[in-house]
Amino acid sequence: MAEIADPSKTYQGYANAATWAVLMAVNHNSPRYAAMRSLRPFNAIKAREFCERIFGSGAAPAPIVWAGRMSDVNWQQVADDFNGE
Repeated sequence: MAEIADPSKTYQGYANAATWAVLMAVNHNSPRYAAMRSLRPFNAIKAREFCERIFGSGAAPAPIVWAGRMSDVNWQQVADDFNGE
């Protein structure tokens, strides 16, 4: 059963600020966005692996640094967004 997000802990309609920041870092960067689209469909594991590959191991884009840790990201929500759901 899917976990329902606590509305008091959401950010810009996403599970949290880290999830939002990952999506902004991909969706608002033309090369990253094009790479993401070419690899559809995504599941949570594939979305995480894709982001780890493009951001580098242990590195995170600036928005994620202030938004939270990569471990805070809701990868299923990222995959759903990547798939256009």
